[in-house]
Amino acid sequence: MHEGIRLLDEARELTGSDRQTALATSVEAQVIANLRAKQYVMNDYLAAQIGELTGIGWRVAVIRANIDRARSDQERDYWRSLLTREQAASNEPGD
Repeated sequence: MHEGIRLLDEARELTGSDRQTALATSVEAQVIANLRAKQYVMNDYLAAQIGELTGIGWRVAVIRANIDRARSDQERDYWRSLLTREQAASNEPGD
């Protein structure tokens, strides 16, 4: 599954609907529909908003959105590695 779709699913689970997610992030409901239809890829701004809305954090959400936008396996691997490091850092004691 695409990371952007997973982010939308997490937001919908919290808000109750894609329409409510759109309202919570101040985007048109059609933007959410187009993302789900894979006509668009999620930009960093929306990813960050969803990250804050869902509590996963804007950094993790932006990294996940970049995994979808990666143009090569090398770039995708870099973003996945960064995601792993970010998630590990957020689980360290004292945070």
